[in-house]
Amino acid sequence: MKKKEKIIPFNALVEDSITGFKGTVNARYEYMNDCTRYEIQPAVNPDNPGNLPESKLLESGRIKILKLPKSTIQSEYPRDFEFGVKVRDIHNGFTGKVTIMLIHKSSGLRYGVEPRVDEKGNQQDIKIIDGEDLEQIDPPPKAKKKKSDLPNGPHDPSNKLER
Repeated sequence: MKKKEKIIPFNALVEDSITGFKGTVNARYEYMNDCTRYEIQPAVNPDNPGNLPESKLLESGRIKILKLPKSTIQSEYPRDFEFGVKVRDIHNGFTGKVTIMLIHKSSGLRYGVEPRVDEKGNQQDIKIIDGEDLEQIDPPPKAKKKKSDLPNGPHDPSNKLER
């Protein structure tokens, strides 16, 4: 298993060590194959303020941190689903396996859901879906312990098991 990389915080100013591309971290993509990529948004050109430059996805190993942000936006969320589990979109029934986890600084946690090859042998596109719109279907989620409605102790007069 691959060693866990240190997470680059959102809004950190970074540079691609190969191309020199600079910008701030907007999102982190974690893939099932242990690859981590960051979405980097370059600064707006002051001569053309209405034109937002296109962001780029960079592999974590290429990124050099130039400046850490003064305040840190939450960059870790508890995972609802592990890689490889089968999930279903509760709104439209779309099913597939979780192969990507996407954390964006302004939209929270999303998952890349990859469906099975269709009956014609065609590979369908991965869909990015908000975590709250998914439910795990296989393997079934671990059952939460149900609190008993029976009172505690074997000698309680209302204990239905003693009667």
